[in-house]
Amino acid sequence: MEPVILAKGAAGKCFSDLAKACEEHFNWYYPECVDTNDHKTVMCPPVFPFGYVAPTGEASGAMELSKVEEDTIRGDTAELKIFHLLEKFGEKTKQPMFVLTQIKLSEFLKNVLQQNLPADHPVLKNNFNGEIDFVIFHRKIGVILMEVKSKFEFSKSLQSEARKQLQKGEDIILSLLKADHEPEIGVPVYKVIAMPNVSEQCRGKSNFIGLRGFDVRSDGKFTDWWRSNFREINFDIGKQQKLQNIISIFVGQRSEVNSVVLSRVFKKINTQNFLQKSYKKGVKGAAADEYEVVSKPAEDSEQAILSKQFLFLNPEQLRIWNSGSHTIFNGSSGSGKTILLQFRALRCAKAAQQKVVVVVPMPLIALYKEFFSQNGISLEIVDVLSPVDFFNGSYFESDATSRFHFFADELQAFQRDIPDLSTQLEKVMASFVESECYCWIAYDYMQRNENATSLDVTGGLSSGAKLQTEARNLCKKYGFHHASCLKTVVRSTLEIYDYVQGFVKNSLEDMLQKALPLEHIDEKQNEPGSNL
Repeated sequence: MEPVILAKGAAGKCFSDLAKACEEHFNWYYPECVDTNDHKTVMCPPVFPFGYVAPTGEASGAMELSKVEEDTIRGDTAELKIFHLLEKFGEKTKQPMFVLTQIKLSEFLKNVLQQNLPADHPVLKNNFNGEIDFVIFHRKIGVILMEVKSKFEFSKSLQSEARKQLQKGEDIILSLLKADHEPEIGVPVYKVIAMPNVSEQCRGKSNFIGLRGFDVRSDGKFTDWWRSNFREINFDIGKQQKLQNIISIFVGQRSEVNSVVLSRVFKKINTQNFLQKSYKKGVKGAAADEYEVVSKPAEDSEQAILSKQFLFLNPEQLRIWNSGSHTIFNGSSGSGKTILLQFRALRCAKAAQQKVVVVVPMPLIALYKEFFSQNGISLEIVDVLSPVDFFNGSYFESDATSRFHFFADELQAFQRDIPDLSTQLEKVMASFVESECYCWIAYDYMQRNENATSLDVTGGLSSGAKLQTEARNLCKKYGFHHASCLKTVVRSTLEIYDYVQGFVKNSLEDMLQKALPLEHIDEKQNEPGSNL
């Protein structure tokens, strides 16, 4: 018996046809881009995703980067250069295209092909490991596959590696375009090997297009390269639909279409026992009464809101979600603090239409307001305030805290505007001791504090470590729960940020040294305001 393929789409809706699930997701996320050749460039995702996962625990910031880690970041930097070029070029020249980054040739694509191709089709025998750095779907050009290599010198072995990966990607694309068994495809597929750090131009002709440092030196050079290699075509209705279908598959997959392969017993789809087993394995050794059993999230009232954003929480996040109404928690950047705080606040706002007060640094105010607005919550129910507006306001008068839920994000950033943060934090916690309303506070104890010295003089919390100690002591004093630190990091840490900044600075200095005589650089260094 062939395994049943089940794709979980938006709002818990399930599909047996994976391509249809992708189409539904695409139509939901990009309604303005359905069956049209006239739309702006879409970067998917809209920012370049660093693939490096930072070390956690004792290793965070305490160890030098290994050679492998440096190579990974250097590769990310080369791809970032191409990403910014495509984004700028697309917006400036109004290219109707989708630019997808780091597309994995995964089991998901194999499952899609299995549903649309004969069992003996040769492409199904391919190894679906690896990824394509850029996949561009252009409404008037076709499909452009791009593999980026970051070395500073030309390498035949790297070029050969890129050729193999691009050829594998082309086979998959062509198979999807041919899935309706029509002999004529008519949608071109281009293959580009990008070496943006190699200065020399490409030599010879082949069915692979070269992109070198010469071609990315300026916007004008890149535009010339683009126009000399890609020809715009007015596709007929049939070819436009082929292109639309394949865009839906790749973009829909990137929009978090979750595919699950279930074998033999179909009733497992209903009971989802495999989820409970997976969950119990993840929290093995923990006290049984600390956690709730994972069941169907889309039907579980505790997680119904969360399931719209992501299907499951990892054990670290679930511990905080179930931690109670008075909780303080911390974690590294990208570990999920903000999304937990947002959805708990959203649940409070929806549950009983009670007042919700959210306090965040100024740069996050617009983000939070947009979040509540998109989820149908009026700003009459939710106040999103800066630390100054909240702590200087009248929220502590009489029994005010018994009538609103309180959420604070990025607490460590409050120190800039609230010198006596320790005193104010204690005041907040003390006022919620007898309240049944939520009081959740999140902070990043690893984040640097630029004003540490001045704050220490005025009695503020001078460092993340001191903030963590203060928070733990206040939790003990007022009966709050201080959760274990979230350690699952999905974004680069400050160490990685610093490395990239240094890498870019050194690259710029190298370029200037090559472009200017040494004595001219010395003169520039002595000029007031020079950064050289």
